[in-house]
Amino acid sequence: GRLSNSPDMTTRTLTLVVALIGAIAWPSAAAAKRPNVLFIFTDDQRPDAFSALGNPDIKTPNMDRIINSGFVFNQAYIQGSMTGATCLPSRAMLMSGKPLFRAPLRLDSGVLMPQVFQKAGYKTFATGKWHNGELSFENCFDEAEAVFFGGAARSHINVPVHQMIAGLMVPYDAGETFSTDMFADAAIDFIERQSKTEQPFFCYIPFTAPHSPVTPPGKWATMYDPKNITLPPNHSALRPDLADKRQSGRRGGRGRGGNASPVDRAKQQYATYYGLISHLDHHIGRVLDTLEKTGQADNTIGLFATDHGMAMNSHGQSGKHNAYEHTTRVQIFASGAGVPKGSSDALVYLYDIYPTLCGLTGLPIPDEVEGFFIEFRPFVALCHFPDCSHTHEGNCAVKQAVEEIRVQVGKEKVILGLSGGLDSSVAAALIHKAIGKQLTCIFVNNGVLRANEASVVKKVFGRNFKVKLHYEDSTNLFIRKLRGVTDPESKRKIIGNTFIDVFQKATRKVGKAKFLAQGTLYPEVIESVPIGGNPAALIKSHHNVGGLPEKMKFKLLEPLRCL
Repeated sequence: GRLSNSPDMTTRTLTLVVALIGAIAWPSAAAAKRPNVLFIFTDDQRPDAFSALGNPDIKTPNMDRIINSGFVFNQAYIQGSMTGATCLPSRAMLMSGKPLFRAPLRLDSGVLMPQVFQKAGYKTFATGKWHNGELSFENCFDEAEAVFFGGAARSHINVPVHQMIAGLMVPYDAGETFSTDMFADAAIDFIERQSKTEQPFFCYIPFTAPHSPVTPPGKWATMYDPKNITLPPNHSALRPDLADKRQSGRRGGRGRGGNASPVDRAKQQYATYYGLISHLDHHIGRVLDTLEKTGQADNTIGLFATDHGMAMNSHGQSGKHNAYEHTTRVQIFASGAGVPKGSSDALVYLYDIYPTLCGLTGLPIPDEVEGFFIEFRPFVALCHFPDCSHTHEGNCAVKQAVEEIRVQVGKEKVILGLSGGLDSSVAAALIHKAIGKQLTCIFVNNGVLRANEASVVKKVFGRNFKVKLHYEDSTNLFIRKLRGVTDPESKRKIIGNTFIDVFQKATRKVGKAKFLAQGTLYPEVIESVPIGGNPAALIKSHHNVGGLPEKMKFKLLEPLRCL
C-alpha cells in the first residue's frame, strides 16, 4: 500500500529504510559465555505508564533503571487481536515468533522460544501468567513455580497457581500472598539458586499486574492523589466528542463514582491503576537487586515488554480490543550483557523478540520463525529483503547489492532522483552505502508532497546521513501547470513530464555523471516489459518504466530491479 500522508509516518519510513541498509556495518562480538536472559512481561500496561518515557505523574524507578541504562524501541506494536482477550494472541505471537493469523493460540505446534534455550543447554524457568495451555508450558520449561493458567484471575489474592513436579504442573494453595509478590518471590528464589551453578538460565516472569482487578495492596492503594493526575488528552471525560458511540449507554447514571464528575472519576481510576503499577515496579526492583547481589547482572540480558496497551476510556474505549495507539503500541526495552544505551524509532513487533533474544545469545533461529532479529543500535535494522537471513551475519541481500553496485559503478559518479518515497529512499541508502560521495541525490519539490516531506528528506538524507543532496523547489511551476486539471491520469502525466524537464536542468547544475539511479522494483518491470510479444498493460502510468529520454545520456543503475 501507499504511505500515509502523516509527516510522522514519512519520518519513520525514511529512518527505517536507511537504518535497514546501515545495519550490516555493525558486527557483533561473540560473548565469552552465553548470557542469561531475564524476560519481564507485564499485563495491560499502557505504553505511556512509565516515568522515564515521559509520564511525570507515575513513579516507576525500577523500570526506569532498565530504560535509562539500556535500549528502548519507541515504535513497538502488536498486530491486534481476533478476540477481546488480547492477552491470548499477544502471548501466542511472542512465544511462536509468528504474526497474528499464523500464531497458534494454544501454542500446540512449532518450536517455541523457551525450547530453543532448552536445547542450547539453558535452564528454563517461569512464574506468572501462561494463557496458552498447560501442555505447551510443560514442553517449554525445566522448572516452574506459581504459574497461573488463564486470562484473568478474580483477585490478586488466592490466585489458582501450579508448580512443576517431575515435569508436570500440579496445583497448590498459594494462600493470601498478592500475585505480584508471589511471582517475584519465585523468580528471586530461582535466580539465587542459579547463582551457584555455571549453567545459563532463561527466566520468564509474565506478571498479571496491572491487569484487572485493579486493587493495589496497602499503601500502594493511596500512593497517588487523584487531584495531581493528568488525564490523557484523548480521554472521553475531557473529549466526549472522541468517544466511540458504540461504547455509550453501557453504564447507567453516575455509576460507582456517585456524584463525582466524569473527570474526577477518571482521575481516581488512573490513581489506582498507577498505584498497582508502582507496586509491580517495586517487586521488579527486588528481582533486579537479586541479580546484582548474586553477581549475575553483568552477564544477564534483562528484557522488558508489555503484552499490549489499555484504553481506559481513551477515545471512549474501555478495554484492549481496539486499534488505537494507546492499545496496540507496546513497550520493549532492554539492558545488560551486550545491549548498548540508546533508542530507535524503527517499527518492530512483539513477535520480533523471539529471534532477537536468539540472536543476542548466539542461538540459531528456527526456520519457521517469521519475526526478525532487531539490532540494539541507534537505528535498528529490520532486514525484510526476501532472501535475507534472520541475522545481520547471514548472506544478506543488502551485502550482495552493495557489492554489485560497486562493481557496476567503479569510480564513476551517480545521480539519483530522490522522491522521499520508499523505493527511491532505499535505493539512495543502498547506493550511498556502496559508493559514498560518488552519489548525488536531486530532490524536486513539486508542490504536492506530503506534509513537511521536503524538510524531512533534507534532514534525514542531507544532515543525518551526509548524502550529497541538491534541492530544487519548483512548486510554482508544477502548480501552474496543474491548475484546472481534474483527471488523475492527466495530472500524473503532467507531473511526470514536468519533472523530467526540471530534473534535466538540475543534472547540469550538479556536474557530470555517468549513471542515473532509479528505485525501480520488479513489479514495475513486469508491468512495463512485453512478455511473449504482448505489450504490458497500463496499470498506472507512474509504475510503467520504459527507460530514459534519448537526450539524457546516462546509463541506468537499478539496484532494486529484481526485488
